[in-house]
Amino acid sequence: WFLILGLIERTDKKEPAIYDFLQKRVFYKLTAKGKAEVTAWEDPISVRHPEFR
Repeated sequence: WFLILGLIERTDKKEPAIYDFLQKRVFYKLTAKGKAEVTAWEDPISVRHPEFR
């Protein structure tokens, strides 16, 4: 869901799977939109009411 919503994007970093029957590991990073969402979750009051900062 995070990828569909544009909150994360894939990086070029990939690692082999720990076991053969698993898929290789793919890494993601936050987009600017994702970072804004994280800020809103960390401090919802100041996001909604910036006058309280």
